[in-house]
Amino acid sequence: IVGRKDVPGKPIIYGTTKHFLEVFHLKDLSELPSPEEIRELEE
Repeated sequence: IVGRKDVPGKPIIYGTTKHFLEVFHLKDLSELPSPEEIRELEE
């Protein structure tokens, strides 16, 4: 959790760490699958 958005309901803002990227051998978050790609894997 990196903070809260300043809008009604103040939703939580999540973030990641450099360690997470290193563990999964990712250059950046753009290398993660999109929600659509994940849904396709579930089918």
